This record gives sequence, structure tokens and C-alpha cells, in this order.
Amino acid sequence: MKLLGENFIPEIKSTIDLYHDWLDAEDRPAGSVVDFEGKKRCHQVLGQIEHLQMGSSIHRIGLLDDVSHHSRFQALTDQMNASEKESLRKVLHDMGREDFADLRLKRDVERKDYAWVLV
Repeated sequence: MKLLGENFIPEIKSTIDLYHDWLDAEDRPAGSVVDFEGKKRCHQVLGQIEHLQMGSSIHRIGLLDDVSHHSRFQALTDQMNASEKESLRKVLHDMGREDFADLRLKRDVERKDYAWVLV
């Protein structure tokens, strides 16, 4: 579990930070395609991210996939009861990533007309 936390959560957090920067850059109405060029693509792009992964600095394209997956994770955790949330926090704590459960998207995304768009 710790290996998963070290490998994937920094990338997800970095991508969500980039998503929030994209949101804050201008006023975007509901239905806006979430992509740095506003294009529908198989994998929508937010720009470039940089994060540490197991002590190495990674530079790569920030894809919306991490945001859309986190949106589903957030929806599931919102439905959990207190006991389930405590179990999740324990697993995240064991991974060294207890703050991940508190990571929230500023705006939700949804799949519409073959693209991820703002809600």
C-alpha cells in the first residue's frame, strides 16, 4: 500500500493542482470542455505537471484522467458512513497519505457527448 501511495498519489495531487489552476485562470461555464485547448480528445490534457515520485522528479503531461478518477473516489467517500471513512483513513495513514481523503475538487466534472466537461 505504501508503494501505491508513493507512486500514484503525488501524481494525482499534482494533476488536481493543475486542474484547479486551470479553473482559476478564467471564468468557465458549466459544459466547458476540460482541456487546456478546450478540445475533445481521447485523453484530455491540462498542461504539464511536475511531481516527486520515490525521490525522482517527474515531468509529464497532466491528463484529466486523474481528476475524473478522483471525482468518482470523492463521490464514493461522500456516501461512506463514519466507520467506513475511519477505515479508509487508516488505509491511507498506512500508505503515508492520510491527507488524500481530504483532497477535494473545486468543481465536479462529468462525461458528456464524448468529453469531460465542467458541471
